[in-house]
Formats: sequence, C-alpha cells, structure tokens
Amino acid sequence: MGYTSFVILDTKRKFYAAQAQGLTGNTLHVWHSVEDWRVSRYGGPVALRSTIPGGKFMPFMSLAAIRRTFVPGQHMICAHAPDDYLTMQAEVQRSTSYLDLHYSTVPGLTMREALPKYGKHASGLTVLLLLRYHCDAASYDDLWDLLDMYPGAVIEFSTYPFLVVRCNRNMIVWEVRQGF
Repeated sequence: MGYTSFVILDTKRKFYAAQAQGLTGNTLHVWHSVEDWRVSRYGGPVALRSTIPGGKFMPFMSLAAIRRTFVPGQHMICAHAPDDYLTMQAEVQRSTSYLDLHYSTVPGLTMREALPKYGKHASGLTVLLLLRYHCDAASYDDLWDLLDMYPGAVIEFSTYPFLVVRCNRNMIVWEVRQGF
C-alpha cells in the first residue's frame, strides 16, 4: 500500500472516506447508488451494507429488494464476499501483549455470527503465526501497513484460500476503526 496517514478514523464517515481513497487495504467493489451499480454491469451477488454504526448487513439482495430498501447516504451496495470459502475472519490490534486477535475459522457465517459463537482469542507471537498462516505475503504486509498508519486501530478482515477482489490479495479488509 505504501501510504502514510495521520487521519484518526473515529467515525464511520471518516472510515468510508479513507476507504474510497484506497487507504484501508483490499476491499470489495462498492457502489454508493443503485444507478452506479446498474451501470457497472457487475453480475455477481451483492449485499446492502449500512453506513450507520451498528446498522444492518443484508446479504444476497436482488435488484428489486435493493431498490425498495436502499437509502442514499445510509446504504452502500457491495459485492458479496465468498464467505463459504473463508479461512479466517478476525479483528487484530496492537496491545500490551504485542498483538491481540479475536478470530474464527468457521466458514459460511458473517463475522457478527461467527465471532460471538465460535470466536477464539490469541495474543503475542501466536498472532504472528496465525497471520503468517492465513495471509499471503502481500496481505500480511498490508495488515502491518494499516497497523502503522492507524495507531490504536482495530483492523477487521477476512482471509480466503485464493486471491480476491481488486488488489490480488487473499485478504479483504472490512473496517479500520479507532474509537467508534
């Protein structure tokens, strides 16, 4: 990634602005209007994601359902992740133990479902081993760049056994948050 940032991502609005500039790692394709999505001619499955903290994630939406539900400024349409194939979904942050990781390796669930029910915790050097095992080299480097760019942040991500999305990485970054 190679970016330097001094922005504190303490709101969803700031996070999404940084994401739109490519400052938050490998992300899914995102559209901020139904028209932009339609014009893109994207043919894969999509989800509707709330841009409001604590808002709903609505997977596998049809065009008709999105048109009924979509509220400009409160939702975005995003390509659906291949969750049936994920190898790990996690939240990582720096800590007094060096690194802390809350993670699940159960595929086919959203992070909101998997972490409370099947979540595990790791700290210190164990986190490095887990990250090295689940992340390809470029994704691993990206994760460290994000930890350096956003001190104190929690990085929320998923990994897959193949390269995904735009940056030829096996990791999708869902959120970089600092205090929201």
